[in-house]
Amino acid sequence: VNPLPVNPGAISGNSSVCLDDSAIEYSVPPIDNATSYIWTLPSGVTGTSTTNSISVKFTKDAVSGNITVKGHNDCGDGVVSTLDVVVNKLPVFTVSDKTVTCGETITLANTTDFVGSESLKFKWTPSTGLNNDAIPNPTVMAINNITYTVTVTNANGCSESGVVKIKINAMDKPQIGIVGVNGNNKNIVVWNKPISSGIDSYSIYKETNVSDIYEKIGNVAYSDLSVFVDETSNPTVKSNKYKLSIVDKSGLETLLSEPHKTMHLSINKGQNNTWNLIWEPYTGFTPSTYNIYRGSSATSLGFLDATSGSSTQFSDISAPTGDVYYQVEVISPVLVN
Repeated sequence: VNPLPVNPGAISGNSSVCLDDSAIEYSVPPIDNATSYIWTLPSGVTGTSTTNSISVKFTKDAVSGNITVKGHNDCGDGVVSTLDVVVNKLPVFTVSDKTVTCGETITLANTTDFVGSESLKFKWTPSTGLNNDAIPNPTVMAINNITYTVTVTNANGCSESGVVKIKINAMDKPQIGIVGVNGNNKNIVVWNKPISSGIDSYSIYKETNVSDIYEKIGNVAYSDLSVFVDETSNPTVKSNKYKLSIVDKSGLETLLSEPHKTMHLSINKGQNNTWNLIWEPYTGFTPSTYNIYRGSSATSLGFLDATSGSSTQFSDISAPTGDVYYQVEVISPVLVN
């Protein structure tokens, strides 16, 4: 007469687990007369074994229940040993990716439907740029593409993680305030710069000898005065067209601004003391008025007259004798600080 497997001992292993836990080991002392072991698991718990130990996974669909085991041989099954296992829920929350411009301060918000009296613990990694890596909604000044991982842990020690990706987009293209000529007879490009923590510098482009083909001729740091002097220019000979871009601290460059072109003034002698002035119209904004100045030297110019912004010619029919100097001025509608 062959005996059945004897009564088993207690099952050892965690009686409190978290959803999504894996490789959790359970075992029972060897059962006399048992040639194999029969394990049963709660719904949503997976694992197989015919020995006195088993490794299981608690899927996200797992429920609390009993883990049982009994010995088996050719004569039948022995008595069941039972362990009651509680499956604790994970802290449920959601996070979303961010698309921002460089230098923008954003909140890495997360939302949760967690209901309970215990508090949740938060941990953000890496902590680079965060004002606090242990709060639900830290802030960060975004200057590079970066991925943050947040891990949320509840009072039962169950954790869930989520990922927030920050992508830097190029800023909007800048606007030139005005281009003109300085006291050293060189073209200058002037613009307003906004208050920003993300701008690294401005790049200046000049039209080549081929129409609408531009080449980069210089760069101005954000911390410097927003003026660029084109030392290669000669406004006495010809006008020039310029564009501007922003380079942010992540290395992204904006589209080029709308072009601005300087004016080029030429004169020819008319009858008697008449001088005829002809100039290229300013490009970049629509002038409302052109102011005309005259003097006996380049440093003694005084206001002579004005014409509509739609006009590009003027005849001075009462010019004084001798050398006469002229200058044409246009005023930008954009306030340049």
